[in-house]
Amino acid sequence: MFPPLILTVAALSACEQSPAFTAAHSEASNPAIALEARRHAYERSISICPEDPHLYREYGDLLLEQHLFDKALAWIQKGLALSPDNPDLRIAQAAALIPLNRPAEAIATLNGLLTPEAQFYRGMSYRLMQQHTKSRDAFLASWDAGYRNAYVLYAMIQEDYALHDKQNGLSHFELLLKTYPDSAWVHLLLADAYFVKGQNEPARAEYLKAIARKPDILEANFRLGYIAFQAGERDSALRYFQNEVTLNPGYADARVFLGETLLQLDRRPQAIEQFRAALALDSNSALAYKRLATLLVETNQLDQAKQELTKAAEKFPADPAFPAQLARVFTLMHQPKEAEIAAARARTLTAEQHRAHEALLNQ
Repeated sequence: MFPPLILTVAALSACEQSPAFTAAHSEASNPAIALEARRHAYERSISICPEDPHLYREYGDLLLEQHLFDKALAWIQKGLALSPDNPDLRIAQAAALIPLNRPAEAIATLNGLLTPEAQFYRGMSYRLMQQHTKSRDAFLASWDAGYRNAYVLYAMIQEDYALHDKQNGLSHFELLLKTYPDSAWVHLLLADAYFVKGQNEPARAEYLKAIARKPDILEANFRLGYIAFQAGERDSALRYFQNEVTLNPGYADARVFLGETLLQLDRRPQAIEQFRAALALDSNSALAYKRLATLLVETNQLDQAKQELTKAAEKFPADPAFPAQLARVFTLMHQPKEAEIAAARARTLTAEQHRAHEALLNQ
């Protein structure tokens, strides 16, 4: 996912010198054994030495590496309860909050920290919030302070693009190409350039190169899924979107497209789960509301459909699709008065849309 956290080495406490702790911690630190065994070993280590904050940081880092962000956050927060100002734990907490789509909390966590790693995660947070100038400034501060990683340059280039800054974008791309000529991020940038131009086959080839070099790279699976989805390759699209959601659970668009793919494969219960998850991440997706409501009606979950459509109609008051869907739901629920009110609202909004469209044509 992101570049690994840089952890400081703490002196051993008295309890950490005990044989029981040494055995448990040795197993926890061994990358050759199974993840579940390592997790149990870390929890044994913490039970032996519960007052050592760096153990929570180490365990959190392992969970972050495995993309278990909720679990990582829970353990990191236990460490912060012991040591609220611990900078490594605060940075680790930000690293967990960002993929959970909680950037404002990550920024608050990093308040006052100006280390290269803190600047990097601050840049990631601002990027999620689409505050592109602040994001680029933070990435640049991270790079200048010595956080040298291909992803930092890649992220800066993305922010240059968002800011329409071609000069800096080209300069940063040349630096990326010179410093990390065959990195996954170079291939991802090339793939994105092809993708934007609609050149799907060379884009696919570059995305696959990026994944080959970094299997947990974000967004490459989503783009591959989109290319496969557009080509009607549903099984491939499903696999790629599932990969993206696993790597990047806070990516609402990936969940929407995963839901669409599941719907095309007639896997409706799973599609419903994904549209619900997408809305939990981003309640501004009108498409997710429409698809979810349609599926709830088709599966005879009318009360839930009514609830979702009522929320959507309030959030998108100018969209006639939602009162129109509500009218159908009320009809199916044998509530003719409510159905007529909703239908009248849909007709009014449709007429308003037509008048607005005609006014634009006559300008």
